[in-house]
Amino acid sequence: VTDLTREFRDAQRKLQEIDRALAQRTARHRLLQQLQEKWEGFGEGAKAVLQGRLDAALAGAKATPITHGLEVKPEFGKAVEAILGSAAEAISVSDLATAQRILAQLDSEQIGSAVLHVSEAVRSSGAEPGGLPGFLRPAVQALAQDAAGHPAAGILGACYIADDLGAFLDYWKANPGFVFLAVATRKGDLVDRRGLVYGGHHSGRKSSNSIVQREIDLRETARSLVDDQKLHDDQRAAIDALAARLAAAEQTVEQRRAEVLAVTQTAAAAQAEQRNAQRSA
Repeated sequence: VTDLTREFRDAQRKLQEIDRALAQRTARHRLLQQLQEKWEGFGEGAKAVLQGRLDAALAGAKATPITHGLEVKPEFGKAVEAILGSAAEAISVSDLATAQRILAQLDSEQIGSAVLHVSEAVRSSGAEPGGLPGFLRPAVQALAQDAAGHPAAGILGACYIADDLGAFLDYWKANPGFVFLAVATRKGDLVDRRGLVYGGHHSGRKSSNSIVQREIDLRETARSLVDDQKLHDDQRAAIDALAARLAAAEQTVEQRRAEVLAVTQTAAAAQAEQRNAQRSA
């Protein structure tokens, strides 16, 4: 009983720790969902489209953020964000006519501007070049395997991710004919074909408004919540099993105490009978 009681209390303490972690992760997941629902990080024009204020211009067509459902591998989040740039706020529409109606209404009502991704205007970027150095990979490799057909995959065409900015700049200098639109590092450094290089220290202050990173955080937090909930349920089941064993052990103790009491009473009666017999003798 003592051992089971100690084990039961330890299990309860562990469950409390799991509960605290689960509560914190649930709160973070709720916050990310709220930011997502408010379309945090999008411009006013994009918010107007996503909130349904331009449904007439859409004429029944569907408009979704370009990052919706985009599964980026966590380690490449900053690189993809750098490559997309303002395109991270892009809204995917089906055709150019819809895009023209949306932009016209945004302008006439002075709502704001928006970046639109027109699906029918996308053209294949051609085959990927072979013989890339080891530190350089196509940007589409930052996406999950099932994201190859995602609209954002077309935007990442002819873009690359480098392990090191300096290494790529040296490679570009030695291979000036290398064709690319943009090259980014995991830190968020960026080089585009026009010769613009963005780099230096990258602070994390904009992470709450980072659309790509929020998608990653929301997905990873949801997965962690599932794991935490399973851990919680398993710990609760272990505690219930311990409680059942402890109850059985305590019942056994009570039975033993009853047996000891009965034996003690029998012994006392026998001792009294013995004393009486000795006095009689």
